[in-house]
Amino acid sequence: STLCWGIMLSVLLYLSLTMGPLFMLKLYGVPYLIFVMWLDFVTYLHHHGYKQKLPWYRGQEWSYLRGGLTTVDRDYGWINNIHHDIGTHVI
Repeated sequence: STLCWGIMLSVLLYLSLTMGPLFMLKLYGVPYLIFVMWLDFVTYLHHHGYKQKLPWYRGQEWSYLRGGLTTVDRDYGWINNIHHDIGTHVI
């Protein structure tokens, strides 16, 4: 994965030098930031209830089952088809 990361970085640097950094920011940087913000938002919604406070387990208290059972499944409507049902943690 380090090799792939290095190749991608090289490609992005090359394209920045040939097309300009502002163009690459619009083409690559802004969509990446939108993706990261959406992922953070969905993760926040998984672990925070609307009306009820969800428990947080740390250390020895935490287990895979407890972690899965203390998440909130949400329905994102038509967006479910776009991001492949990521709103469903526990099936």
